[in-house]
Amino acid sequence: MTLQQLRCFTAVAKNLNFRRAAEQLYISQPAVTRQVQLLEAELGVPLFQRVQRHIVLTDAGRNFYSDAVDILDRVEFARQRAKQAAVSGPTLHIGCESSIQIYRLPQIYALYRQACPEVFISNTEVTHTERRELLASGQLDAAFMSRICVSDTVGLSYASLFHGHFCCVVPVGHRLAEYPTLSSRDLEGEVLILLDAVHCPPEMDAIQAQLLRECRNVTLNFSGSSLYTVPMIEGGLGIAVMPNFVCPASDKIRLIPFETESDIEYGIAWHSGDPSDKVRKFIHAARTAYGTL
Repeated sequence: MTLQQLRCFTAVAKNLNFRRAAEQLYISQPAVTRQVQLLEAELGVPLFQRVQRHIVLTDAGRNFYSDAVDILDRVEFARQRAKQAAVSGPTLHIGCESSIQIYRLPQIYALYRQACPEVFISNTEVTHTERRELLASGQLDAAFMSRICVSDTVGLSYASLFHGHFCCVVPVGHRLAEYPTLSSRDLEGEVLILLDAVHCPPEMDAIQAQLLRECRNVTLNFSGSSLYTVPMIEGGLGIAVMPNFVCPASDKIRLIPFETESDIEYGIAWHSGDPSDKVRKFIHAARTAYGTL
């Protein structure tokens, strides 16, 4: 399978016409046809079928199309990053998580830009497990993550930035919305939204275990991310216990402190053996922004 085959296939799939695909790619129509045929032969399934005088994607073609577009997008992204690296200065690779509200991130970047104007910052959104692995392998220079995520990882250093607390997130108008605090016994009979096992970070494992242990008469729904959990709550699909800093401001939900012995500390981690100024100054900027120096 070649990139040219993928480009020819996606062009035909977009236009549902070999001639127009050839014009867009600036190659001959027979060349486009040949590349698609080679791709179909390798996959072992037809990607197009003729219906009267027109062509349409087969079921296999429709499924393959989205993956082919993703592959080509990633290749182009990699190409652009490589070109930029060749003409720009050093790059600082930061790992982050979209569901975590790093409220002082603009201040961190502003401070870092003053300290290291020549360094280009590249943000990578990855899961907690991937962040730890990429840090350990040196593919990330630093990453925002909770202390528990790095507590058992050799070779990583960690600096605390802020502490959070667990809260019960309920929609406005819910029977629990006006409670000053909530405990597990208050959640009896509710529909609870939990993070699924694949996407549940370590800091949520203990709290979800507590909920399953202490809340007997509940119905469970599952979510892959707090980004999806909050809309589920707003839509009336249930309530959830979550760290307060993963919940975006909204007039449709209420955050009520949840009674638990579990707490959560969030900070920044980096490879212990990295002595570079670009990393050291970013850690300094992050701690300055949060007043933890």
